Amino acid sequence: MEHDTTKSSDDLQITVEAGAPRTTGPDEEPPPETRDGCPHRVRVRDLTPGGRLLYAAALLTIALAGTVQLLALFAGGFLLSIGAEFSRTALLDGVLLVLGSMLGMIGVFALVGTWRRLHRPEAPIAWLTAAGALLTLAATILIGQWLGLPLLALAALPTAAATAHLLHLRTLLAPRDTCDTHPDLPAPARTWLHPTP
Repeated sequence: MEHDTTKSSDDLQITVEAGAPRTTGPDEEPPPETRDGCPHRVRVRDLTPGGRLLYAAALLTIALAGTVQLLALFAGGFLLSIGAEFSRTALLDGVLLVLGSMLGMIGVFALVGTWRRLHRPEAPIAWLTAAGALLTLAATILIGQWLGLPLLALAALPTAAATAHLLHLRTLLAPRDTCDTHPDLPAPARTWLHPTP
């Protein structure tokens, strides 16, 4: 019995040639590479002391505002569940807390995303967060009067701080759509970074 020694089409091998590397001009530097390809992602160790202070303030704001908004969401849900039978004030407080919490959390998540990649937060995000802070303030004032705890209104401060931080970053950073065309951070934000050698 003879075996066919010719190769079938299944045995053919495919080879791939490496592409030519992208070249840059003599005065042009390639954009810095990062894990996700965005040149505006910075590491904490690259921040100056002023940049680290701003970053720490953002982390504290995120932690406090997130905690307050989660507690407000649970309290608002509880007040909504008993409000119809208990009193109209409890129902109104529940609605204000739930709405304020949902809008306030938009700012918390936007602040996290902005510090992950330093792009300008969109204007509606800051205004929605401000609305969340105002709704939370209104609810805590009503609950404070109801329970005799006027200082409860201070619970709206972390969400107000998140709004202020988003507005501050909005004045310093470039829009997201300039990521490819302008790989460097704007001049005010570059003061947060150690100079590259």
